[in-house]
Amino acid sequence: MYGPDDEARHLLETLLFTFKMILHNKEHQRRIAQGFLDAKQLIATDYSAESRARPAVEACLKKFDALKATEDFAAMGWMLAAIQERLTEEDLPEWEKLEKLADKAVSFLPVKKHRIQ
Repeated sequence: MYGPDDEARHLLETLLFTFKMILHNKEHQRRIAQGFLDAKQLIATDYSAESRARPAVEACLKKFDALKATEDFAAMGWMLAAIQERLTEEDLPEWEKLEKLADKAVSFLPVKKHRIQ
């Protein structure tokens, strides 16, 4: 059976891979950042009224899959946004640590800190 510990472990592994892609692909960081911002914009405009993160996460993962299929580095930004959105539910073991790591990954992207509307 797949439980919260398994999901948290899988999110950690995915987050570490995404972080590694950001750090080791400096020439693609702008593209990753654009994917991240596009995902955050989609979440803010299309899913702000949702009581659960799942629909927004699924939308981000669908876009991630499409971008990954074309080897577009923006996919990493969509994955990072999906992870952050999932963590907003605050129901996974050690979600706070995962959230800090996700925020740290974002800090390596060339994005200005501004509110997405």
